[in-house]
Amino acid sequence: MNNKVKNKAGVEKNIRQIPEIVAAKELFVIATTIDDNYSLGNFLSDFAHSVKQKRLLASQIFSKASTLTISVLNDLLDRPYSASRDLVDSVEDCALDLIFDTAALLSILDKIVYELNLAAYQLKAYPLLSEKLGKIDVNKEIRKSILDEFFAGKVNPLTLMLMHHSTYALRNKNFVSTLFWLVELITKKLNRILVNVTVAVRPTQEQLKRLEKIIEKKTKKEITFNIVIDKNIISGMKLQYGDTLIDGTTTSKIKDLKKALEKI
Repeated sequence: MNNKVKNKAGVEKNIRQIPEIVAAKELFVIATTIDDNYSLGNFLSDFAHSVKQKRLLASQIFSKASTLTISVLNDLLDRPYSASRDLVDSVEDCALDLIFDTAALLSILDKIVYELNLAAYQLKAYPLLSEKLGKIDVNKEIRKSILDEFFAGKVNPLTLMLMHHSTYALRNKNFVSTLFWLVELITKKLNRILVNVTVAVRPTQEQLKRLEKIIEKKTKKEITFNIVIDKNIISGMKLQYGDTLIDGTTTSKIKDLKKALEKI
């Protein structure tokens, strides 16, 4: 990695020039190109063609890609695939690994997982907007411009890059669900558990520390909090991590009471 960007000062300014990040962005483009071109995808994943033939075609089509990108792609073309979709997934996985590993080296992976999770919850509150970001019949540049309007300059450039690719390469995937999937991938890489805390008012640091001790003791893992403010909650809080949901809000208790009364 370029020593120039190892220092925290100016990291966000230079982060797009890091070779691994340049390669990740190019691999995202390659994955989308292969997925959009049926003939190309079939050729590059077909057992009938030699690795040499595949590499030659790839180098011709993606001639402007960096040396690192071509090196990664050549390695992927060396492997067997049952369908072009499997190759596309592998290319995307390598791009994600490059981003995650670089972010970890720069000590910003925590920040990225927090920003992705927060963005997913914010967009979830605006179903029409999130639906537009997930519609294949809406021009991809328009989808990108929507993300830029809401998040450019407010999140880390790598967070925005991941969001851009999530709306570019929909492939019948739900945009917000893809963001949550990325959050899950990163938290697993960090060997942590992401705990969503939904409350009416942000908890104090003391309250969070007490909560952290309780959950870490139970899960045997470090945790990362994501605080979601919901004005519809009267009091209490709702916790969600993994498959566990603990709803200790007054709103929930009132709903339970209402259901019980309806049965009488």
